Amino acid sequence: MRPTWCLMFACAITACASDDNALETDDLEATDDGKADGSGELRVRASDTTLWVDRALERRGELFVLHGRASRNLTDGNAFIFDDVFGEFAQQSARTFEVVWRDSELRGVVDGVNLFTSLGFVHSSSRPDRLTSRVVVRPRLGPTSGSSSLALTAELTPVIVAGRTVYRIKGRSTKPITELATTSGSLRMLDATHFELDLDFAQLVTQTAPGTQLAVTATHATNTTTIRASLGLSVKRLGLTSGDIEVVFPSPTCTAERLACLEDLPDGTLDLASCGPALEVSRCAGQVGAFIDGPAIDATLVTLDARLVDPAGFASDATGLVGADRAVAFTAGVRQQIAAGLDGDRGLWLASTTARQTLLDRDVEGPLDAAYARPLSLVTPHTPVAGDLAATRQVCADALLAKLASTDFVATEFHRSLDELTKQFRARHVQNIREFRETIIPETFTSMPNTDFYIGQWLDPHVEVSVDRTTGMVTNVLVEID
Repeated sequence: MRPTWCLMFACAITACASDDNALETDDLEATDDGKADGSGELRVRASDTTLWVDRALERRGELFVLHGRASRNLTDGNAFIFDDVFGEFAQQSARTFEVVWRDSELRGVVDGVNLFTSLGFVHSSSRPDRLTSRVVVRPRLGPTSGSSSLALTAELTPVIVAGRTVYRIKGRSTKPITELATTSGSLRMLDATHFELDLDFAQLVTQTAPGTQLAVTATHATNTTTIRASLGLSVKRLGLTSGDIEVVFPSPTCTAERLACLEDLPDGTLDLASCGPALEVSRCAGQVGAFIDGPAIDATLVTLDARLVDPAGFASDATGLVGADRAVAFTAGVRQQIAAGLDGDRGLWLASTTARQTLLDRDVEGPLDAAYARPLSLVTPHTPVAGDLAATRQVCADALLAKLASTDFVATEFHRSLDELTKQFRARHVQNIREFRETIIPETFTSMPNTDFYIGQWLDPHVEVSVDRTTGMVTNVLVEID
């Protein structure tokens, strides 16, 4: 049985093309009617011509395809946005066609820009020879499976967070949630039963691959539940006109109401979703807020450089984390990562100068936190030297860092990630690693005469690093965590 769609129609006579034919427009928005997969057709009619398009776009490898048909014979067509070619038009039969967008064009498609297709028709004395269709696309989840106690919104809304567009799903649970996890994206709890999931552009593209499913798992007081769904692209709006598209389907502008919304946000707000979809909100860039520009980046790097050479701060920590011989390389690697992140944010627009500073600070703190948690990602481990106590201490500390980096601390008594632990207990983390590098004394047991044991602790757990005395190589690392 063919699904019935709840459609909003708005028809308007916009101008006169001649004494005989009025310029006509039909525009509709597809609304949810209980169908989660966005399947079926949408239909508009203008100038005695009907246009149908499949609501769901087909994914064909790295291509995304819109299928359409008309009530009249076609002669040609072209796809575009503004005045630029955008997408490829292909006529399939006398009345059917498709528009194909490549992966390089996908960001504009999923962000919701007006996607136009000019359609040429066999001449008719009573109807115009050309009409233009307008399509707006949204990412959309298909039917869900798994727990009925969890629910996700079908349509993903593009919103601006920290200067970039993300694609947001809202979720709810019939039971209070204590923990949340997802196979992709960033989760945020709103309260005990409501949450949001944001996908960045790369994650969105990955999730639209055939056979891929997005899963959200919630932990409750007595059980764990999971909901799954595939992700595709769907037509949200469809229009058809014989008029001037700039008049009939104008691009968004920064309205007074939207500008007032942005100005009324709490100072420092990074999430601009409350003021509307990303495309509309971004039109206010330059009228409010601030951009991340060269002077802002330069000032951040000046502050960073002073911090990196502070002998009572990072400079001292660097020797404890990686050893005095690698501290310079380690520090250079950290700075390089931070500088690259700052440069990647160049040009982003934030709703206030405070929000800009918040993002700049995050660009600094994120790589620093990662460096403290996994310093070996920036330097090469030390080489074992048999019989050399100083060298073996360095090898033992490196082995302990590698063990920590490979351990899932969330599943232990800590119930937190390594990144969280090394951030919360940073001084103790550095101190414990430094002890292995600089002061630890090996112990030997008669039952294992060829093995030296370097015994210490990391945070509270007992640590034993076993070293083969003849080679100076680590044979085992034990961190006693339940």
